[in-house]
Amino acid sequence: MLRLAPLLIVTLLVGPILAGLAMALLPAFGYLPALGGERLSLVPWRELFAQPGLARSVAVSFTSGLVTTAVSLAVVLLFLASVSGSRLDRWIRRMVAPLLSLPHAAAAFGLAFLIAPSGLLARLISPELSGWQRPPDLLIVNDPWDWR
Repeated sequence: MLRLAPLLIVTLLVGPILAGLAMALLPAFGYLPALGGERLSLVPWRELFAQPGLARSVAVSFTSGLVTTAVSLAVVLLFLASVSGSRLDRWIRRMVAPLLSLPHAAAAFGLAFLIAPSGLLARLISPELSGWQRPPDLLIVNDPWDWR
């Protein structure tokens, strides 16, 4: 029975990933019975590539991702080079150590739920301090130039 344990573990770990991949690929090739797609085809791909502005959208996403990464890296490297060996450096190392144990995705979701237009910070000041009855309609998602 123990001989089958590795196979069982791999199946339990890889099985859901393969199922999720299949559930993403089938609609990408036209098979989605709930919406009338009963057979596999390349029609969804043809429709995707026929969309106007697709190349510009891909270029903006790719460029903004590379530029923001490069700028962030440069700022952090310049900052670290300027404080290296100082008291500030030692203090930063002590303060950052607990944060390194926190998964980055969990921190990102937490920050998003904190600063979103309907997040915790907005709820703390609404409606008494802000006068908002509904969250503000801020352009956080679908920014055409990816500035935010």
